[in-house]
Amino acid sequence: MNMKTSPALPELPDWTLWAGRPWIIAFSGGADSATLLDLAARNRSLASGIAAVYVHHHLQSVADDWEVFCRERCRELDIPFTAEHVTVDTSRGSVEAAAREARYQALSRHMLALNNPVLFVAHHQDDLLESALLALFRGSSLRGLTSMKPEKPFCNGTLARPLLSLTRRDIEEYTREHGISFVTDPTNRDNSYDRNFIRNRVTPLLKERFPDCPGSTALTMAHLAMEDRVLESYLDDLVSRCAVRLPEPAAPGLDLAGFSPERDRDTVILLMRAFLRKRDLSLSHGKLEELFRMWEQDTPEKIGFVLENGIRIALSGNRIFTAPAMLEELRGCEVRLLPPENAPGTELLGQWGRFRFRIVPAGAASPALAASHDIKPALPPEITLRFLPELSLKLRFPGRQGHTLLKNFWKENRIPACLRGFYPVWIQNGAIMGVWHLRDTASGREAYGESEEKDERGFPKPASSGWRLLIRNENGEIPA
Repeated sequence: MNMKTSPALPELPDWTLWAGRPWIIAFSGGADSATLLDLAARNRSLASGIAAVYVHHHLQSVADDWEVFCRERCRELDIPFTAEHVTVDTSRGSVEAAAREARYQALSRHMLALNNPVLFVAHHQDDLLESALLALFRGSSLRGLTSMKPEKPFCNGTLARPLLSLTRRDIEEYTREHGISFVTDPTNRDNSYDRNFIRNRVTPLLKERFPDCPGSTALTMAHLAMEDRVLESYLDDLVSRCAVRLPEPAAPGLDLAGFSPERDRDTVILLMRAFLRKRDLSLSHGKLEELFRMWEQDTPEKIGFVLENGIRIALSGNRIFTAPAMLEELRGCEVRLLPPENAPGTELLGQWGRFRFRIVPAGAASPALAASHDIKPALPPEITLRFLPELSLKLRFPGRQGHTLLKNFWKENRIPACLRGFYPVWIQNGAIMGVWHLRDTASGREAYGESEEKDERGFPKPASSGWRLLIRNENGEIPA
């Protein structure tokens, strides 16, 4: 049963690919997912466990009946069943996209309860053809065009599409041959939805002229996916080689100094896109072009930024960095952090406006872990942090005559303006001890000594590198 299900169907993937792992079947009750559920049930001996999940979107009154149908079908097959009820935000953008997002969030919660699970969804070759046409009409990139893969990493496991070797006609034949009942979504006939319009009006016309267009499209997508994997591997390696590493918590940047705007235009745009994808940022082609135009300016100090999902993507010379835009809100913040009464020596806590601050040992994010750590250096009784202070602030560093203006310190260490909120000045007993995670002042060196370890730039690691600063607001932790 692993390879051929009947003479009427082409060969299916070998289900032993997912042997020994827990299986979750996304089951809507339609012909596609009913076929998927039946095939999974026939191969269930390969799985370490199996369950079906129906996601109720509350978008149609008949969805209650579908839930009953799905529950009964799973009872017949002796497959554990769960119905997930979700709320779909219909106020913004595409209802289809909002429903899909809510559905996968619900399915992800089930995956997280398991070890290395496989989530099976019922996409087939006709779905692939429709998705490819939609991607073409929306101006998608190569990655967008090949997004419907046979399997891919997802959540804490794998998302698999075993039916991509089948057409809709194959599936209909399978349900007839095996007497499988299913429900039909009445909105499938509503051509106001883009996918339905393509399914009902466009692909029937294509199949008249090109009968095997779903299969040939699947073959084309497989070729493109292979080329995309090679390209992404090359770009990932290039991103690593061009990385600019600064002390934590700032994320690595991208250095474009070795590229020419005239000769390497396409490479640079693809490199920017690959770099930003590693930060879970996906810029439109227009914003990528805007970022490129900033970089190609023939000036030594190129400066500019674009915003995406609350993240500032900033250009500083030939380097690109990312940082939360809300860091700018900390300008002028001066906050004193003190130990909690019930656990002194394990963490320091403070609050300024809507921001809450914690300092813990670098290897521990909780007081319980902190208590078990041999903290070097030990957390002091209190620390005051001053964020984005005036550039005229004077600092005295060991081994230097006189003072250094903070403005000059930023320039010497090539810390772009968008990242400076990550590196507050820290103060103890009224004395400036250093710039967080960057450098100890003379006072800091006197209090904590000189570390034998070196940072990324070859300087002795500052005392603060042994501690970790966590900043949160009502939306959660501020990311690097």
